[in-house]
Amino acid sequence: MAKRKYIPWIGLALCALVLPIVAQSQWSGEGSHSEKKNTFIYSPYIDVVGRPLYKFDENVEASGTKHYTLAFIVAPDRSTCKPSWGGYKGYGIGTYLSDRIEALRAKGGDVTISFGGGRGEYLAGSCGDGSQASHVVALKNAYKKVVDGYQLTRIDFDIEGSWLYGHHALWTIPLRSKALAMLQAELGHEKLAIWYSLPVVPSGLTRAGLKAVRLAKEAGMNLTGVNLLAMDFGESNAPHPATKMGDYVNRCAASVFKQLKLIFPEKEDNAIWGMIGLTPMIGVNDATAEVFTLADAKQLRDYANKTGLGWVAMWSGNRDRACHTLSTHYVSGNCSDVHQKMFAFQRILNGLAEPADVMINASDILVRPMHSRHHKHVKKHMSPKAHDK
Repeated sequence: MAKRKYIPWIGLALCALVLPIVAQSQWSGEGSHSEKKNTFIYSPYIDVVGRPLYKFDENVEASGTKHYTLAFIVAPDRSTCKPSWGGYKGYGIGTYLSDRIEALRAKGGDVTISFGGGRGEYLAGSCGDGSQASHVVALKNAYKKVVDGYQLTRIDFDIEGSWLYGHHALWTIPLRSKALAMLQAELGHEKLAIWYSLPVVPSGLTRAGLKAVRLAKEAGMNLTGVNLLAMDFGESNAPHPATKMGDYVNRCAASVFKQLKLIFPEKEDNAIWGMIGLTPMIGVNDATAEVFTLADAKQLRDYANKTGLGWVAMWSGNRDRACHTLSTHYVSGNCSDVHQKMFAFQRILNGLAEPADVMINASDILVRPMHSRHHKHVKKHMSPKAHDK
């Protein structure tokens, strides 16, 4: 992802009309049916401060998707312990997107909100170094502001880069674990599902990722599950990826199943599978030899239903469309760079279409180019290939 912040759309009116958020969850429960034909919750990531704006509430019928993961909540700067969308103070917590969330819930859907991401200042790094009890309370309150503002029952923490592997991790991971344990105790463990999204390779989570999971358990957190950011593996972890990306993505889950069994020996196998989520980057990855195709999406859906995964997502709904021109030398935040119809990946993962139904010929691509001002804000996470496991 690009290091610069998101660029707001000039002239955008920030939710001039704010509708109240309905204080009820439309989630059918972790590990149960989110769509009639799936045994997992399907909730793709949406970049909600990128432009053009992805109107998730208006795309339910066309995409078949009712649940979305909205990204990302971060701190506006290193010294401010307040949540913000993409680092921008102008996008009010509890007001920005509230009308769209309300409209989605009226259609039987709901949202997860994701904290962190590949760039930006994490709240855990802006609320103190964890040396004082007040730091834990401050971070808990920052998270609670988002949960209360949008009446959430499900949140996600995308932890990567220096926040997982660097010096930041030394205090932010324990601090986050304590704050979330405190938040769940305050709200009720059964009322707030918490997922960690972590980089992965086909052989499993890195040592840093496993440590984050262990610290969550030790802090008393009820960690709902671990979502695997199955993308940008690198040649050493996924050699010759052509036609193999579906296999590599699914292999990540199989490897992590074994790792989680060691951390949660008290859980049955089906509960462990329900703790695993998979998130590929659709189409061309930042490691451009890696291309997650429509056929790979079908393979992922079949695997998720067979094993009982708890969550399937993708990066991202914004990219679920064909590009104007196909070039594996350019990765866009607004299209997949594969031959597809609009919402093809979502329709496949929702069980509404087969790959052949939503594939198009290159000569039929009529989509106009949509150049995001932050088109480099594509990479979902740093590949763990450079880090030990």
